[in-house]
Amino acid sequence: MNHLLKLWLSLLILFVISGCGPTSEIKESGKDSLKETAEDPIISDPLPLSWINYGGEKYVFNRIIPKDEVDMSQIVSTNALTALGDGAESGNEIFLYKKDGSLFIIDNTGPTEQWANFTKNN
Repeated sequence: MNHLLKLWLSLLILFVISGCGPTSEIKESGKDSLKETAEDPIISDPLPLSWINYGGEKYVFNRIIPKDEVDMSQIVSTNALTALGDGAESGNEIFLYKKDGSLFIIDNTGPTEQWANFTKNN
């Protein structure tokens, strides 16, 4: 029993010394906070580039939006699917957002239904 107590205390001391707690914080101070430096590397664009070609225009990925934040009365099916020439998974139905002309596809990668938003590449 005495050996177990010594082992437990040793592990606790090693845990504290090794600094297994949070070591740094990311401070948000505008766009400058996304710059990568040697001291504080930050991944500035963690999502891969994705796009949809529709109606002779290229639409690029903008953001993921939870389904409950999309005005569904403004969503209209284009009766088109993403294809091999798109930078998105093939076979997803493409929807038009009447409010601003952007496109949506359903994103089933998360735990709940979300929508991937694409805007015209200007």
